[in-house]
Amino acid sequence: MKSLAERVCLRLRIIGMNKAELAWQFDKEGMRCSRSMLSQYLNGKYPSRPVKLEERLERWLEETEEQEAAFRQEKPQVADKYAQQIA
Repeated sequence: MKSLAERVCLRLRIIGMNKAELAWQFDKEGMRCSRSMLSQYLNGKYPSRPVKLEERLERWLEETEEQEAAFRQEKPQVADKYAQQIA
């Protein structure tokens, strides 16, 4: 199974969102999350274990599940290609 960071990177790619937009969304919701913090976490370089960020990323994956399913139905080969690139 892919790590949380890998799953988030894949979902971002599939739904056409970037790290800055995701960090901005979290920040707008009141969760202190900068683009650099999110980027460090997704690249495995964040110096501590951010439990709140991981919990929010899991919820975000649930919230965007339908968007990914629609993309996979429309463009299964592209989704598979993205998945291979992230792995």
